[in-house]
Amino acid sequence: IKPDQIERLKEVLLQHVGECRTHIHLHIPNRSRTELVLSERFSVSPTDELLLKVERLFGEKVAVLK
Repeated sequence: IKPDQIERLKEVLLQHVGECRTHIHLHIPNRSRTELVLSERFSVSPTDELLLKVERLFGEKVAVLK
């Protein structure tokens, strides 16, 4: 993950404010797995547009909306 991707993700999340808490799962193969639960400030409205923007940043099938 590059620093500019994190900044862009922040912008995307703030463009889709809603009631659903945002969880980020980081996986480094053969090393570690981490789950981050972001503050309520980054709660989102789970839309197809949000999913598309996140996939444009990090690749297809990297995000799940529940």
